[in-house]
Amino acid sequence: MDWRLHDAQGYRRLAVLVLCAGASACSPYLHSPPGRMVPLEAAKALPKGDFAIQGAIAGGAAIWGPSVGAGTVQGRYGFGHGLEGALEAGFAVIGARDTEWSTSASRALYSARAGFKYEVASWFAVQAGFGGGGSAAGGYISPDAGIIFSYQGESVVPFVAGGFYSSHPINAKPIVFRDQDSTEVLFPDRTLGAYGNFGIRIPITGGSRDSPRSAIMFAYRLVFASHHEYIGSNVSQERWQDFYHLGVLSFDFVMRKDRTKSRRDKGRVWKMH
Repeated sequence: MDWRLHDAQGYRRLAVLVLCAGASACSPYLHSPPGRMVPLEAAKALPKGDFAIQGAIAGGAAIWGPSVGAGTVQGRYGFGHGLEGALEAGFAVIGARDTEWSTSASRALYSARAGFKYEVASWFAVQAGFGGGGSAAGGYISPDAGIIFSYQGESVVPFVAGGFYSSHPINAKPIVFRDQDSTEVLFPDRTLGAYGNFGIRIPITGGSRDSPRSAIMFAYRLVFASHHEYIGSNVSQERWQDFYHLGVLSFDFVMRKDRTKSRRDKGRVWKMH
């Protein structure tokens, strides 16, 4: 079988790492992953001065590929006037699949991202960010942008979010796949993708529903990825596409400064809101 190579002259561009040690029915493939692993957000932004810490874990699989486990930790801060900033770090582990192809490369990948959300209305927000990371296939950068719809209910906050991303390898490294008779060497290529989140946010504290409260969240996440595979030095053979679906569990702890304290009081006393 022919070796599949990323364009030898220069398609080691701005892109990234390996999302996949998966395989189709006859050949392995290699996506460059998104910079954001499992984001869960409702439209409502944090009030000025509030901050939140969110942790999430997810598990699922590619529809025509391997299993996937992922997690993220995110910190958010409210700047006021509907603007919220966020920093997050994430990881993913690509599982094995029932296939003749195998690789000795590490199946773990890591990412970090900075971004913002702007609350246009209590039920609608826009968000964008820039992330990147690394894996056995090298580094990558990944911008993203999307929209969020939600209903700020008293006891439950349903939300739907969607968006687009691109992923660009940097200093791409080869991943060698082998079966009983053949060897294929793949490089990650620029990947274009889209995502959708469908979930509910269940507040675990009291308080007004007009601002985000600490909550547990459940969601279904669907990610689409598409990239070209190359045979030989620079011939585009075909476009590989796959869908990844994951179930997500998340805890979001919202902290608010105790505004009843006098300015003369020492220290900053925060309460979970």
